[in-house]
Amino acid sequence: MVGAMVFTVSRWRIDRSVADERARVSSPAIKTIFPATGGAEVSDLRFTWNTSGPDVTYRVVVTDTAGGLVWSADGADTSMAPPVTTLKAGERYFWHVEAMSPNGDVGQSAPQSFTVSK
Repeated sequence: MVGAMVFTVSRWRIDRSVADERARVSSPAIKTIFPATGGAEVSDLRFTWNTSGPDVTYRVVVTDTAGGLVWSADGADTSMAPPVTTLKAGERYFWHVEAMSPNGDVGQSAPQSFTVSK
């Protein structure tokens, strides 16, 4: 019984590492640039990021501290500006970028927090 259990755990580790490697290699890599953790003025707010891969479609998602959707938009550019009236001064928000390549591979940036100052 112990031998079967060890085999199952070892097999899961192998399968997991293969899945992780596939995700790392095939997913569009996204690095957020602005706003970084900290503050931003509403009038200057433009979400900006870098990615690798041509013809990628993006979705920017902004949520409040409770995880509720505040704003999202889709596009092909690596920057997007929310409507000025969408975000409130003094509030803390989180944002991330999702990406999909033409072959269906998907990726997502790490979430970043920011506070709107004006």
